[in-house]
Amino acid sequence: MFGLSGEHLLVLLVILLIFGPKRLPDLGHSIGRTMKNFKDAMNGGGHESIPPAVQIPNASNTTTRETTAPVTEKQPEKV
Repeated sequence: MFGLSGEHLLVLLVILLIFGPKRLPDLGHSIGRTMKNFKDAMNGGGHESIPPAVQIPNASNTTTRETTAPVTEKQPEKV
């Protein structure tokens, strides 16, 4: 069903040259994890693996000090 032709071997050789032998296992692992997450999302599962949102403190709980200068009206200069 899946045969390796000359084109497949050429592509594998180019990938090996680009990424090197040290990064290929990490690349394969990340591609496999991505495919698993995609399949889980397509099947409707995978909601448990989503981390909870980061809690942001409520803005009303924080104390802020407003510093405003008094507003004075400037009189137009007479010419």
